[in-house]
Amino acid sequence: MLFKSLIRIITCLIFFTSCASTDENANAIESYSLINSSIQLSKGAYQALIGKYRESLNAVNINENAKIDTIELRVVLDSAKLTNQQSLSMINLAGEIDTTWYKEKALNYIHILDILYNNEFEKYISLFGTQSKYRYIKGNELLSSRQLELKKLDKEFSYASDKIKSKYHLQIVDSLK
Repeated sequence: MLFKSLIRIITCLIFFTSCASTDENANAIESYSLINSSIQLSKGAYQALIGKYRESLNAVNINENAKIDTIELRVVLDSAKLTNQQSLSMINLAGEIDTTWYKEKALNYIHILDILYNNEFEKYISLFGTQSKYRYIKGNELLSSRQLELKKLDKEFSYASDKIKSKYHLQIVDSLK
């Protein structure tokens, strides 16, 4: 009788442990998907802004008197800021997945984008609204240090992402990698 009770208890423990790991996997997949899709949205908005930045920088490089459409730059910057805030809200809804600190890395990435948008890109738009002959040099210098920091965070985030995909056997294709 004791032996049968012990077997039932062990069976129940195994069952509940497997249910817990299934719930853990489901939570990990849900959090990963939410965080990953949020980062991909922010990366897309950032790439659109960088495209406009490079376009105007090239125009000034070719002709230092080139007129830059700062209104269009402002619209793209405001859109990137809004996307970043939406991504921040979505990431905050997700749970931390495990010891890779995936959510924390995502929040750091969003934070650096926020600094870029509110500092460097604001200065950049102000600079390109002038007719200074140093617009190309100053504009080129504005983003260099933050972009290096962003690239470092992107590598850390990608590494954490790969570890989670491997651990939970996720078959997800990152569209903007």
